Amino acid sequence: MNPNGLVGTVLPGSLSTLALDLPARAPSGMALAHQDFRERKREIPVCGYKAVSAVFARNPDAVLRLFYLESTARQAGPFCRDLARARKPYRMVPENELERIGGTGHHGGLVAVTARSVLPRVQPQDLIRWAAQGETVLLLDRVSNHHNLGAIVRSAAFFGIRQIVLREHRDQALPGETTYRVAMGGMEYVNLTMARDPVTVINAARKDFTTVATVVRGRSLPPESVPLGNGQPWFLVLGNEEEGLTSEIADVCDYHISIPGSDQIESLNVSVTAAVMMTWAVRAAKRASRPTPDPR
Repeated sequence: MNPNGLVGTVLPGSLSTLALDLPARAPSGMALAHQDFRERKREIPVCGYKAVSAVFARNPDAVLRLFYLESTARQAGPFCRDLARARKPYRMVPENELERIGGTGHHGGLVAVTARSVLPRVQPQDLIRWAAQGETVLLLDRVSNHHNLGAIVRSAAFFGIRQIVLREHRDQALPGETTYRVAMGGMEYVNLTMARDPVTVINAARKDFTTVATVVRGRSLPPESVPLGNGQPWFLVLGNEEEGLTSEIADVCDYHISIPGSDQIESLNVSVTAAVMMTWAVRAAKRASRPTPDPR
């Protein structure tokens, strides 16, 4: 399996390249965050058999190159054949080189280098379409740990939740090697967009969604207090690992929810909170998608 002479072509990934925006005032730091993201390299190494398999199954055009160890050559075989047909390079490499390419020692013996497009900004028409389809939406406010972002994406993919909105902020984690690795293939099943001003986005969503903020402090309700039978999917908002949601964002949501616990520890990890809350959001989405009974 020698790639010499094969030349790969950079093709767009699964993410849209739309550069639209909600008309809103951007809080301090947001413009810089988006500029930094746009300037970031567009190539992302995807590590591990499950994540690489998901890319080849869902978005094969995004793969630019493939690298693998001798011990994983059999696993890599089908991927190499696909790349050979597409005239893209693949190569067996030693452990130290694969670690360098993947950017981690947790590469699982396979690394697919992929091309990814700039994340688009969420638009009012997106919210209308998602609500009409009964889709749950997650909005993450400055979730800064890449492992947490990957775990949230993995849970969202498990529950069939496709829409994740990231706040456009310098503290917000963005997709990278760690996110793809922790998501275990889940990145290929979600659609990521950016929110320049989350308050404006949430206010726009309130017409067609039940907006739910997860909070740690202050007055809140348990998840079962949110009505599931109002015909609306949830727009679920989660905050930063250390600070939670800003009051500006939480205050515009319809409900403030906390998960009851023993009070020995203040809160759950944000990725665990997200997974618990997604179970309730899925129930609401199922109710919203049911046809209204004929009163006759």
